[in-house]
Formats: sequence, C-alpha cells, structure tokens
Amino acid sequence: MFNFFGIKGVRFKRRLEKGGLILQLCRLQDLPALHSLITPEVFRETASAEFQAFRSLFFFLKWVMTTFQVIYLIEIDESGTHRIVGLAGLYDIELSRSLRLSLTVFNPEDRRRGYGEKALKLLLGLLQENGAAEVVYAEVLKNNVPSLRLCIKLGFKVKRLYQDRVLLEKDQKRKSEEG
Repeated sequence: MFNFFGIKGVRFKRRLEKGGLILQLCRLQDLPALHSLITPEVFRETASAEFQAFRSLFFFLKWVMTTFQVIYLIEIDESGTHRIVGLAGLYDIELSRSLRLSLTVFNPEDRRRGYGEKALKLLLGLLQENGAAEVVYAEVLKNNVPSLRLCIKLGFKVKRLYQDRVLLEKDQKRKSEEG
C-alpha cells in the first residue's frame, strides 16, 4: 500500500504464481477470451445479473468494467502453455478497510482440482501483504456447498444469510496488529 498526497493506493502484482497455478492481472485484450468462457450455465451458478447482458462483447465489457475494480485470470500451466480456468474479481474496494471478492472456475471438469483454493490463497496472501483490506467478503450461493466449504476452510466465517446466498467474511488483520 502507498500513500501519495493523502491518497491511498495499492499496487496489485501483475502476476502471482505457485504450483503451476497463475493469477494474471486481466488486460483489455484478455476480455474476448474471458467472454467466450463464461457460458449461461456458469453465469447462473455464480452471478445475480441477467445473462442477456452477455449477448455481445460490448455488453460483457460494460458489465466487467462496472462490476469489478480488479480482475485476475486464473490460469494453469499445461506443458508450457497457459489455459484460463477461471477468474478472481475484486469489487466494492474500500482501501485498508474492506473489499469483496468473487471467484469462478468455469468448466465443471476443472472444479474440485484445487484451482480455486490455490487462487484464493494467493489472492488473500497478496491482499494481506499489501494491507489492502482488513476484512474480505465473499458471497456464495447457498446451494454451492463446495465453495462454502472452501471459504470456511480458508478462514471465512458466515456473516449474514440471504434467501439464496451466504455472505462470508475473513479478518485479514496482521497478527502483529491484533491485541
């Protein structure tokens, strides 16, 4: 985190890598590939907006730009080539206070392989290292039991229950700052 003339900011690393999994900061030229990977089924499983917004690349770009402040592509290294398996998005960022994150692994065949867990661990580590947020929130559909279990395994606690979603929170304060 840096403070320039009283304006707080965080530098998000362009690339994080561990164990064959890569978090790559999304660039404008990555959006067509991302658009092609988010199917109506994937979108219904994870988002509350209407999928009709994705009928064109323009509407997809508009949705991405108004929803997330930071997007990381989740890629895996397969014999020297990288394949996008998901995305991790950060939104509602209040620097050094809180933020919300969204993580999606697109293809059901790529789920339950540890990609989400590795990506979340890398991202949470980066956020804590930068002091980006004391509290990180995640919303998960109530019927998405694997995602709920993963969040709880990584230290998230249930904050609030909604009709179809669960709001989870994770305290990111550094241990040295805790009393």
